[in-house]
Amino acid sequence: MQVILKKLCDLEPGSFNSAFKFEEKVILLSILIDTVHDLNEFRNFLTKRNELKSSYNKEKMDVYATIKELEQQQ
Repeated sequence: MQVILKKLCDLEPGSFNSAFKFEEKVILLSILIDTVHDLNEFRNFLTKRNELKSSYNKEKMDVYATIKELEQQQ
């Protein structure tokens, strides 16, 4: 990781692809992903998205139940 940090200090955006080996890129991306997952804001975002998805799924199931009732009434 020290090698990656040293390369990042002197790096310009256009040279990212050539400055790192594949393994270093994977390590760097893994650390960035882990760091983002540790952020409370990201956790709150995921919680809200899951709640929204759950409400849409419940609404969808209610619509399917209504359609099924209407079909049985015919």
